[in-house]
Amino acid sequence: MVWRQAKAGVEFRAARNAAKVLAPASVLALALCACGESAEPLYASLQVETVEVLTLDSALVEGEPLDLASGVFELRSFSVSGSAFESLSGDTLYLKLPYDAALVGAQIRVRASKEALVRFGDSLFSDTAFTADLPEPVWMTLVSSEGDSLKYLVMPYFSNLPVVFVHTPGGAAVESKVNWVEDAKIVIGNAGAQNAEFSGASIRGRGNSTWLYEKKPYALKFSKRSQVLGMKPHKRWCLLANYIDKTLLRNALAFEVGRNTNSLEWTPTGEFVDLVLNGVLLGNYYLCEQIRVDENRLAITEMSSSDLGEASITGGYLLEYDTGYDETYKFYSQAFKLPVNLKEPDGDVMVEEQFEYIKAYVNGMEEALASGDAAAWSEYLDYETFADYWIVQAVTGNRDVTNPRSAYFYKERGEVLKAGPLWDFDYRTYLPDNTEILKDYLYYGALFGDEAFVELVKERFAEYYPRFLALTAFIEEEAELLAESAAINEALWPEISKKINGDTELSPGEAWARLEAAYVQRLEFLNAEIASW
Repeated sequence: MVWRQAKAGVEFRAARNAAKVLAPASVLALALCACGESAEPLYASLQVETVEVLTLDSALVEGEPLDLASGVFELRSFSVSGSAFESLSGDTLYLKLPYDAALVGAQIRVRASKEALVRFGDSLFSDTAFTADLPEPVWMTLVSSEGDSLKYLVMPYFSNLPVVFVHTPGGAAVESKVNWVEDAKIVIGNAGAQNAEFSGASIRGRGNSTWLYEKKPYALKFSKRSQVLGMKPHKRWCLLANYIDKTLLRNALAFEVGRNTNSLEWTPTGEFVDLVLNGVLLGNYYLCEQIRVDENRLAITEMSSSDLGEASITGGYLLEYDTGYDETYKFYSQAFKLPVNLKEPDGDVMVEEQFEYIKAYVNGMEEALASGDAAAWSEYLDYETFADYWIVQAVTGNRDVTNPRSAYFYKERGEVLKAGPLWDFDYRTYLPDNTEILKDYLYYGALFGDEAFVELVKERFAEYYPRFLALTAFIEEEAELLAESAAINEALWPEISKKINGDTELSPGEAWARLEAAYVQRLEFLNAEIASW
């Protein structure tokens, strides 16, 4: 389907899933990756014959040797593009670990075809019948007495999803959403050609209320623009925990709805992953693009402090209407008393003249809206993006934006204010039997007083309705992709602190079915309601 083809990472995801050999949860699956075109053994005189995975608690896993020659395990290869992970030119041993084995510290025992010295990470062994901790990816090198050598990257994974390993210096804890923990190493594994390694990265907490939950969300900052899981290169990324969302899908579905509108110019893209932080498996996360002004994100003009001319001072600006009210430059608007946070230019770039310009622009727009003179509104805001933005909020049933929280608007140089990008849909969205129509938050009370805006919403929703209905396939496809990781996530985080979305007591499968039914029900209700206006 057209809507699915636009999603980043589809190619690597399809290739990864086609190649994956899945085993029951009680069995450790291992795949030997030979990075070459031939399926013949790369080394005739020195080979790994068996791999045994142990745990500190023998009750968790019976450590039966895994015979590489038995035919149970798949010999698969992939190519690595770019220079991000050239070290993967060696072989890779993929070890699928039960989540509970990872929690207590998995260990590995390797037996080779002949005696060899083994370097496993920083440790040196004189016999291949050894054990060593396996919390994260580690290089293992075997050298026989004849001088033959064999090098493997031992890569743990936990489900069919990619794994993101983040290791901070000395295992430093990530305890702040203000201060970065710097010089972290990030490794992405189990992602086929999108496997990658990044050094010199930084990590910190993120979010407002979500940072207060037990399962923490994080922000990542790379040392240079980098492509991640097939998404366009950038330095800044988010790891959304989706802690209050049993389905894990609410944000991703909202973004997909947004991509099926006509005028929202950029909507974040993401991929689901399993996250391991300093050797501890934290469960399922949504690794996605952070909202930033950039050619690969929200592609408007990036301002500098010197943009003070009559034309250059007009943009681009990124505004967040949010009661968190925590940016360096911020103000409450005069007519509507809304909390306006200046996201970009950020506090290190923006100067007072620019701040005063955009504040005067917002207040002038609100004055026009409050006057009821619809003819004056077009000089300040874009009807099409505001219509599409409202439609997405209505389809999801998002009340959070009415507080307001995470409501984004932007102004390009020489243009009027536009709505978007979309963000934050995990709180009380896609609820069954929701017949609430919210038309009086932010600027929509005034906009819905204009018949031209109402007709635009009616026209757009009628056009989008069949597209939106087709997204049930997206829900089903993502649910199938998430099934294994979601089960692990639920085992790791059995208690959701607030029964916000009404599905806390459901299994993931039941929650996905409820989500899909509520989504279709909401669309059918809106289709009849909006047509009657």
